[in-house]
Amino acid sequence: MGKTRLALRVAGEIRRAFPDGVYFVDLASLRDPDLLTQTLIDALGIREQPSMDAVAVLDEFLRERRLLLILDNCDHLVEATAELVDHVLRTAPEVRVLATSREVLRIAGEHIYPVPPLLAPDPNDLLEPGAASRYPSVALFVDRSAAVVPGFTITPENEAAVVRPCHRLEGIPLAIELASARLRALIVDELDDRFQLLRDGSRNLPERHRTLQALVDWSYDLCTPIEQVLWARSPVFAGGFTAEAVEAICTDDAVAAVGGSRHDRVSGRQVHPDPGGTRSAGTLPTARDPVLVLATWDTSRAIALPDTGKTTAGAITGGPEE
Repeated sequence: MGKTRLALRVAGEIRRAFPDGVYFVDLASLRDPDLLTQTLIDALGIREQPSMDAVAVLDEFLRERRLLLILDNCDHLVEATAELVDHVLRTAPEVRVLATSREVLRIAGEHIYPVPPLLAPDPNDLLEPGAASRYPSVALFVDRSAAVVPGFTITPENEAAVVRPCHRLEGIPLAIELASARLRALIVDELDDRFQLLRDGSRNLPERHRTLQALVDWSYDLCTPIEQVLWARSPVFAGGFTAEAVEAICTDDAVAAVGGSRHDRVSGRQVHPDPGGTRSAGTLPTARDPVLVLATWDTSRAIALPDTGKTTAGAITGGPEE
């Protein structure tokens, strides 16, 4: 949802409040949580102290400093990140941490800011001339399109064609950037099928961000087994859903066997709250689309559920694996 870009923008706005600097640490490629502390030491440019362990070295450097640490892409290291951030904040009270993740750290003092999709106009609404360009999703589309098609602008003639993909892609920044990249090969009127966006992302993006399929795969792999089961079953919902709806439709004895409260099972990484403040929630339709889910689902990774003879391989097809 553009978390990295938002974090960098925030850092730019408040950098003067941190006389000892702002440090950006991208954790996306880090796989070993035991290396998290050393990764921070390297990012901060701290000189190694052979006689001290890594945590002590980090503590000594941070204790008297006022700086901002941006820890980007913590999703896959959330437990290690939470433990380290909690330690840092206790040891160095003038340090602030801005972490981007699809899962909260759940530590004392944490303030959560959900990043919603960009607002997109409804193509069925009658807009005043020029009004579409004031929507953030359309502005992003036009900006990125101009980068691949020099001189591209929104006009009365192409406005409807620009609005449609922004709306169909639910204002997801990555999806909009992928759509604009397709203008190298397509005209704007041909960008009405989001499945044309499953490939050909920019080479300078992280691999998980080069296509929508890669993004869904990455998100799926970050989920716990029970979250994966519920995600695989989520295409039955056309719109948002409540915890009660998931309980009634998507769970069964096999799902209950893997444990966790109903809240735990519904509060997975792919679920976002209704901005209207109701109890409903849901996944974005793109992430819930059967084509993407089926492409992600691999029966070779079917999860054996304890104390049952079932697997989750039938979660999408509607029946047990043959």
